[in-house]
Amino acid sequence: ATLSLTFSATQASGGQSITISGKGFLAHETISLQWALHRLLPITIGTISADATGNFTQSITAPSLFITNHAMLVATGTGSNLQSTIPIILIGKFHFFTFKEERKSIG
Repeated sequence: ATLSLTFSATQASGGQSITISGKGFLAHETISLQWALHRLLPITIGTISADATGNFTQSITAPSLFITNHAMLVATGTGSNLQSTIPIILIGKFHFFTFKEERKSIG
């Protein structure tokens, strides 16, 4: 079977639930899921189990990021080392700060 991953969305904001489906892994294999982020450390999502046909469907939560990131979700079979990736845009929460420099006269 050919490895494949599909997402319920092409982009997601932090805290948003998205569904990932995978095919082509080993029967009942443990699969680790991870966000691979551009210029940031990867974020481990956790592990899930494939069914008897090597498929899985899992709801996951998008991470909250400061800036928008062109990320990949990486699914790796822990027994087979089979690996599949799918791109997703993770929408960041921009924070705007205004700094006022206050000058106080001394004396």
